[in-house]
Amino acid sequence: MNFIRSFFKGLLIGVGAIAPGVSGGSIAVAFGLYDELTDAVSNFYKDFRKKIAFLFPLVLGGGAGALIFSFLMRFLFENYDMQVRFAFIGLMVGTFPAVKRQADSKGFKRSYLIWFLLAFLVSVAGFMLSGLSGGTAENAGFLMLLISGAIIGFGTIIPGISASFLLIALGTYPVLLDIITNFQIVRMIPVALGMVASVLVFAKLVNLMYRKAYGAASYTFFGLL
Repeated sequence: MNFIRSFFKGLLIGVGAIAPGVSGGSIAVAFGLYDELTDAVSNFYKDFRKKIAFLFPLVLGGGAGALIFSFLMRFLFENYDMQVRFAFIGLMVGTFPAVKRQADSKGFKRSYLIWFLLAFLVSVAGFMLSGLSGGTAENAGFLMLLISGAIIGFGTIIPGISASFLLIALGTYPVLLDIITNFQIVRMIPVALGMVASVLVFAKLVNLMYRKAYGAASYTFFGLL
């Protein structure tokens, strides 16, 4: 039963990695999995069997969710582009209460609001700048796919960061949907390499931030969200 429950949670995290406006990390926070997930990735070799048992159904579900949802997203973006974008804004806003509760789980200080505000302003500025530099990357090469994979990893491990929004700004989102839905294995390799490297690096960083300054880190990610 625990395996099935973890698989479906992983499924939704995988969907969050693909869906624009939704963050896989935020979904993990909403499920109360985030701390354990980052610890399992950043300290993989401690209690190895326990970490494998925890990660396996999540990774399996995440892969299934990303694959299945890629087909759906390709269809929806081709036929209902604007409606889909507004639907995912609604989904993102719906995660706010769960993220707020998680941020306050170890106490609240007014100073945390400064981190929230700074992160919020960085997020707004980033998306304003991304709106000035659209474009496509239909002929994305190895380096571009590697960077795209790193962005997916970054968005999966950092709550509030929608990797898909960043990929849309970069111009590689439709390319990645095409690669996944057409099972272009060779082109998936640099994406996977970038994602794994990014997850390993940022999982350690985020795990350290949470251990040293849980409240400030939580409100920073809430501001990004």
